[in-house]
Amino acid sequence: MTEKIDFAYELSEERLRAYRRVSLCDRLRWLEDLCRFTKMMKTASTRDYSRPGVTPVSSPF
Repeated sequence: MTEKIDFAYELSEERLRAYRRVSLCDRLRWLEDLCRFTKMMKTASTRDYSRPGVTPVSSPF
């Protein structure tokens, strides 16, 4: 059975070379920001807004 893929993304050689020029510290900071954002979006999408006192958060998208 083939696993369903929701999306695909390809990077050019030029983009990969540019990424290699970014400092390790900046790459780790970017990764931490991405993880924080992903967790925030996942948490926001699974909240139960039917409970009293829970206010929906507007999505930036």
